[in-house]
Amino acid sequence: MKGYEARNIIEPIMDFIKTCPFMEEFNIDLSPASVGRLVTAKPDGSALDYVGSNMVSDIRDLVRNREVERQANFQLWLLRKSNHEVYRREIANFLWNFEQWVEWCQAYGLTPKLSDSEEGRYLELMTADNGIYFAEWDGEEASLYMVQIHITYYNQYREVV
Repeated sequence: MKGYEARNIIEPIMDFIKTCPFMEEFNIDLSPASVGRLVTAKPDGSALDYVGSNMVSDIRDLVRNREVERQANFQLWLLRKSNHEVYRREIANFLWNFEQWVEWCQAYGLTPKLSDSEEGRYLELMTADNGIYFAEWDGEEASLYMVQIHITYYNQYREVV
């Protein structure tokens, strides 16, 4: 039996987000994207935080194989650098388009995969929602959008004989 191996889940998701084609149009700065420093007066870049997961289902078959459906939850912080005023219309347009872009990528199989299961057996689902304009610093020089990212994924555990 092979043991559990730790995986990096932040980088593949952040690499995917960096492919969004309209970030510059909305003054989103992804160049310093990382898991940003936490003890600062203001953010130093966009960041992605893992905020836990929950089990959706746990099924065992007749030979005691186990299939678990889980939802991983992430908080995406997008740094907006601009000296322009912020209008609700811009915020709404960005958040709407970002959510729709994630859904479009999901439909065409472009989203990152987390499942530890047989390739292609289950359809993972990535969604973006609950976006808000979070805060502002330095007189509109920097601000944050916050968006929740959810990925439904599957793990399989086979009975060891």
